[in-house]
Amino acid sequence: DLSSITLKACTRVTDASLAKLVFSCLKLTDANIVSKSKGDQYCAAMASRSKDVTAIDLKDCWATDAGLEVLVVNCPNLMPDDIASTNKGDRFCVAVAKQHPGLTSINLATCILTGRGAVALVEGCKNLTSIDMTDCNNVLDRDLAALVRDFPRLDPNNIKCSSKGMQFCVAVCKIHPELTSLDL
Repeated sequence: DLSSITLKACTRVTDASLAKLVFSCLKLTDANIVSKSKGDQYCAAMASRSKDVTAIDLKDCWATDAGLEVLVVNCPNLMPDDIASTNKGDRFCVAVAKQHPGLTSINLATCILTGRGAVALVEGCKNLTSIDMTDCNNVLDRDLAALVRDFPRLDPNNIKCSSKGMQFCVAVCKIHPELTSLDL
């Protein structure tokens, strides 16, 4: 039984063929499949075959926000930070909020989420104390200001984002006058 395969240089390997491989070779785990062709069909195959998935590497792959959502919904032991991908978007965030409401921190650096995804996370994860959105170009200053205004329990110094600007600072001053320093 095949337990490891490297298809990195195989440009004709498709997402669909990887999904079939996952279903056919039960000893293959994500860690033992090296390919840039992993996409949404691959994510669905991994999610349906293995509820025990605890980590998955989708860096530089074709998996979209929708594929990542399928993983979060169907793999209860797969924590959000153990999904290596920059395609974590709003659908991913909504799924995380529903599946992992006890989450305390999340790293979304360089991902594609918007302010809507960030709000969904903070609304659904009541224990969230730290959110890293460094270099998330779709999260704007006004989104960060809204997070501060709408969720005063979230310490502004634990919101990491490259988009912090005047609106964020004004919101922090109004909502958290007790703060003596602010990390921008």
